[in-house]
Amino acid sequence: STAQLVKLRKQIIEAITPYILNETIDNPFAKGEAITRKRKRFGIISRNLGDYTDTRALYAQFHGFDKEQFEIYWYSLEVRDRSTLDNSLFSMQLSELIDKKVTLKGDINEMAAAILSDDLDFLYVGTAFSFAARKLDILLSHRLARIQIGTTAMVPGSSGLDSYDYLITPPADEEGIKNYQEEATEELLTVDDPLVWYEKREKVTPNLNITKQSLGIPDDGIIYCSAASANKQMPGTIHTWLKILGKVQN
Repeated sequence: STAQLVKLRKQIIEAITPYILNETIDNPFAKGEAITRKRKRFGIISRNLGDYTDTRALYAQFHGFDKEQFEIYWYSLEVRDRSTLDNSLFSMQLSELIDKKVTLKGDINEMAAAILSDDLDFLYVGTAFSFAARKLDILLSHRLARIQIGTTAMVPGSSGLDSYDYLITPPADEEGIKNYQEEATEELLTVDDPLVWYEKREKVTPNLNITKQSLGIPDDGIIYCSAASANKQMPGTIHTWLKILGKVQN
């Protein structure tokens, strides 16, 4: 199950961390430490600061923050692929929102030092973790802010790590929350609004004309698709897909 994978992942990270770090990463924050700063320092960590789906979604979520109450610190892993575009207009919009941009470089100790030196009140993890033990996963297994926050918008499950305080989720019934809380290491926070949305963009004219006929699919055929990355396609999800396909004739 996902819960079992999360527990195993935590055990793996804890086991290998001493062998990977150059030195222990000290935690300067006490869990539940009060935030006394008038203008709160809010950190966001993402794959990159290019024109990329996750970055667009994060911008849509946070561009309405009251800048008199929050400073926005944005940490970029600068992980780019062909889906990441260079867009000067979007870069300008990000610059208007962000008080400080930081590109995380070097080993885990150097990245942790860069974040800890900013003395954050909040750190929002705006990129997906894996069920392996990548550099990012080991980094985020440490407390890097007074309050560390994850969201099911990126990965539909608990991080399993003690460094996270809250996990933001969509609304759920009482039984669902109870069941989820039994698996989660974070405290659940439910919000009524969608977890992922995008700001209005210019109309894009498609340059491909894909039809069922061109793909050899009957006109009455029903097409199912998933935009999830491979690490999110868990056995339970795949079994559910197969059950649906088995019950639909066309």
